[in-house]
Amino acid sequence: DDQSTYYLYAEGFDRMVVASTAGGSDTAKMYGSSGNDTFKADRTYAQFQGDGFYCRADGFSFVLAYGQGGTDTAQLYDSAGDDTFVAGPNYGALSGSGYKIQVDSFRYVTGYGSQGNDLAVLYDSAGDDTLLIAQNYAQLSSNAYSNRAHGFRQVNVFGREENGGYDQAVLYDSAMADHLDAADNWVELSNDQFNYWACCFESVVAKSMQGGDDTKEIASELDFVLAMEGNWRDR
Repeated sequence: DDQSTYYLYAEGFDRMVVASTAGGSDTAKMYGSSGNDTFKADRTYAQFQGDGFYCRADGFSFVLAYGQGGTDTAQLYDSAGDDTFVAGPNYGALSGSGYKIQVDSFRYVTGYGSQGNDLAVLYDSAGDDTLLIAQNYAQLSSNAYSNRAHGFRQVNVFGREENGGYDQAVLYDSAMADHLDAADNWVELSNDQFNYWACCFESVVAKSMQGGDDTKEIASELDFVLAMEGNWRDR
């Protein structure tokens, strides 16, 4: 018998678990409900659950999860290698060696980096967006979405030139020695552990509040309004 093509169908179960164990680059597509659902995944598994249902896919190389209404939340966890998290107003994707996880139409998406040289890239919406950067995360949001990159060593964020709107950013220092760079239409906050770079925001506030020897290097002319609070010293 030809077993290269097959079809399985199950309906009406409160709990479903499917495992990919025979090899190959298998794809799982998972759909939420009209209620408030939660999706969690890493390179080994994905689970989608809400009121009255639970779905799990184990061992799939590619996972696609679709929000179907409600206030849905997605949490994507990295591998031990080098991973990339990309998120925009209506989607988020985490990928690395041998896997990719993508979510569409989720209200809240968080990507978690831990090991390896992980990169996160966040894109704004056509409306007014707010970027918040703190010691180990960057969050870009509006009244319609919220995307967060947590624990990524490098984070790049793109504001108004991509989609428009009036975009604002607030950058908080860490307890370590942080350095603030700004020129043209970009600003960068970095220390020995993290590097945050943001482009094309109309307004940026940089706050030195957590201690450490915080330094700055600011160009004489900027394409945005920059306000600095706290103890930034010239380098």
